[in-house]
Amino acid sequence: MNIATNSQVKRLFPNIESGSNGSSCFYCQEYGSLTDRYKEWDQFLPKDHPLQSSHLLFLEKSVPRDLEFRYAFIYENISGGDVPLIAVFYLQIVHFNSKHYLSPFSNQPILHQLEKVIIGRERIILTLGNLFRVDFPGAYWNPSVSTKEIAMICNKYLKSFKPKAHIILIKDTVGELGNELYKYGFQHWNNDLTMKMDINLHWKSFEDYISSLRHKYAQRARRSRAKLRDVKRTELSLDEIIHYSARIEKLYLQVVQKQPIRMVIASKNYFIEMKLAYQNQFKVFGYFKEDALIAFSSNILYESSWELHYIGFDYGQNAEHWLYFNIMFDAIADAISEGKKELELGRTAREAKAIIGGRPIYFESYYKIRTRFTKYLVRILTDFFNKNTGKDWEKHHPFKPIA
Repeated sequence: MNIATNSQVKRLFPNIESGSNGSSCFYCQEYGSLTDRYKEWDQFLPKDHPLQSSHLLFLEKSVPRDLEFRYAFIYENISGGDVPLIAVFYLQIVHFNSKHYLSPFSNQPILHQLEKVIIGRERIILTLGNLFRVDFPGAYWNPSVSTKEIAMICNKYLKSFKPKAHIILIKDTVGELGNELYKYGFQHWNNDLTMKMDINLHWKSFEDYISSLRHKYAQRARRSRAKLRDVKRTELSLDEIIHYSARIEKLYLQVVQKQPIRMVIASKNYFIEMKLAYQNQFKVFGYFKEDALIAFSSNILYESSWELHYIGFDYGQNAEHWLYFNIMFDAIADAISEGKKELELGRTAREAKAIIGGRPIYFESYYKIRTRFTKYLVRILTDFFNKNTGKDWEKHHPFKPIA
């Protein structure tokens, strides 16, 4: 099911009193699309802030599966008539269902059928932040407003939100907001991390990277590169991304469907809209074998970092060509050649990323679960995710000691 963005969603929330004397209060206007309100939104934000509409509107156009958007404008109603905009919230509403996770009971027919009955009904996950991006907070407020007030406003707004959420996630918080959220029953998401790799300033080529690895890791890297000899890698233009969009989506879904939990699932239009929005800052590389597209990688270029974004590959070809490792090795080579300081590798497949040199970076995210039954379901899926992820990734230290 695709959830169409509803530009008609517009609600005025009850005033939220601030201070014991009630001299000022806050109210909210909420929209399901930013198309007609992006100017006011952008003018309020710092110029290069990740919540600028240029980072958001293309997502609306791509129409992701089972996802809606909300944009909240928070105003302060000051005695005397002024109504300044003091904060903006960006929200994603996930209609979480069986497409979003691997069944923990797939090998147990009776329990699997029971699971379908129990978890068959979708759950609403309300996220303050952007689930498609790394380190992407969903709130910005005027510095004159205290963190304590923002936490209070945020809590009251999310509690009054409709549709009623089963889970509320506040992603990638900044400053002291997390400490204030504890007061409203939010819990810290302890295992929210991504894998990053520092690009050594002395590396001038991919061979320099290999030379910095311990023997067994260097051997693995060379063996991996040798398996790619019959595969041609080429950057795809916008027209080529459009031409191969159905195949790109199919390869992407092969990877996504192996993940224990996938909160959001991009559509084929996502890669087209990303290219239109980011131009040369978004690169898609195709991996071809005898003119057949067998893998792709999408990459976001920042000023000092390179992000390996969404990827896809044919699992049948992966065994022969080690496509996953080679996609990551190509990203390392690209980051080196472009003079970047960091390579962002993403949240999944931690062991593979630790093997090539990735290290964990933890985020400050918080959540609240509304019902006991939902808490039970979350515990089952979390245990399943942790079992699949394991701890083996923590034992890998691929780089030679620094002399």
